[in-house]
Amino acid sequence: MKAPLWAGVLPFPPSANAHWLNAVRKTKAGRHFTARRLSPQAVAFRAEVAAVVRKGHRAPSRLEGRLSLVVLAQPPDLRRRDLDNLCKELGDALVLAGVLRDDVQFDDVRIVRGNVVEGGRVHVRIDRFDPRATENLARAFGVAENGLFATPTGTLGAFDEAEGRN
Repeated sequence: MKAPLWAGVLPFPPSANAHWLNAVRKTKAGRHFTARRLSPQAVAFRAEVAAVVRKGHRAPSRLEGRLSLVVLAQPPDLRRRDLDNLCKELGDALVLAGVLRDDVQFDDVRIVRGNVVEGGRVHVRIDRFDPRATENLARAFGVAENGLFATPTGTLGAFDEAEGRN
């Protein structure tokens, strides 16, 4: 197996349901408005991810192109959790830590629930996305001939088969 573009062990993210706090504020004119801000847990998680990523005083180069994300989530307890909720907070934290430009770059996301460990943690691996490796998935859906993994237009550009990246 090839070495990943980036890999690390990160703290377990807070629930996406507790990501934002809403606070109702009143202006001097008597109007009410709702202010949204990050929860203290979300702020602490993002700071911990940045510290892990920059351990040793070296920030990684920001990854570009189409990427694949593999996550082994080891929760801190046996509570029921939606695994897909982990990805949003994890992706945002990796972007803010400087690992990648935008979490929209992930074309392949896989999450596996592991055993419970004290404090919880997530093992993260980021690789180049290879559309050729997903042919079986396209065949399973019966859309291989329709180009299930057509290259998106826009900021990510065309997939360069010669270099395996864009």
